[in-house]
Amino acid sequence: MELRHLACFLAVLDTVSFTRAAERAHLTQSGLSQQIQALERDLGTTLFTRRPVRPTPPALALEPHARCALATVCEARRATAAAAGTHVELRVGIIASLTAVDPCSLLERVRRAHPNLSVAVVQKATDAMVEDVRDGRLDLAIADTAPPSDPTLASMAVGEEPFCLTGPALPSEPITPANLDARTWVALRRGTRLREIFDRLMEDLHLPAVVTAEVSDIRLLLRLSAVGFANAIVPAPMVSRCPATPIPATVLPPRTLRAVHLSRHRNPALATCLHILHSGAGLAS
Repeated sequence: MELRHLACFLAVLDTVSFTRAAERAHLTQSGLSQQIQALERDLGTTLFTRRPVRPTPPALALEPHARCALATVCEARRATAAAAGTHVELRVGIIASLTAVDPCSLLERVRRAHPNLSVAVVQKATDAMVEDVRDGRLDLAIADTAPPSDPTLASMAVGEEPFCLTGPALPSEPITPANLDARTWVALRRGTRLREIFDRLMEDLHLPAVVTAEVSDIRLLLRLSAVGFANAIVPAPMVSRCPATPIPATVLPPRTLRAVHLSRHRNPALATCLHILHSGAGLAS
């Protein structure tokens, strides 16, 4: 059993597709299939049904051990590099709509404590980043998410943000469910956390969600609503230069931003980062 076999195994398990798993592992589909077959021969069992792709019970039993093995090897490499004084690496994932934390200020403070720091910053959907933290591809994810149920993960609340309504025909009085009816909307693409919040609100209020524009960039969403194309529901701190009406927590509860990381880690830069966040020094002013 080799580490590359386990990495390919988890890629198939997470994507439920040999094609997407091959892309994630930077292999051809046939090359990925060979890795899975080698692992299956070594274990003496079938890990996936092929059409459709589904994990077998042995695959589900292997999953936690595979994740732990890869994360342990990654931590060992990085702890050795840090002890040797070569470099300290910090891989951070942030959501595009992040306002509660100033990532530039945060990372600069970490660099002051670790001059040999190298940083990688990515922006992804919340669930994908939490998965990357769990699997050791990221050290930290700052996103709007509930406390993780996975015992290998821990989180820290770093901010709470209410929502507001932007776009045309803004009411002067506090937002009520009736104020949200008979409107057209610009929304983020499905699969993003803000779109989930929007869809759930429309469903809970029994309102039609007439989405006339679906975008993947939160900045474009803000611009479209600002010029009056359609209304949008966004975190209030993102709106500073265009009219907006606050949405009371009784209509839409604020979102909580959390810093998610492995419960057990040996990354000194991550420890410094978490200390800064805990002290509030890395929060946006």
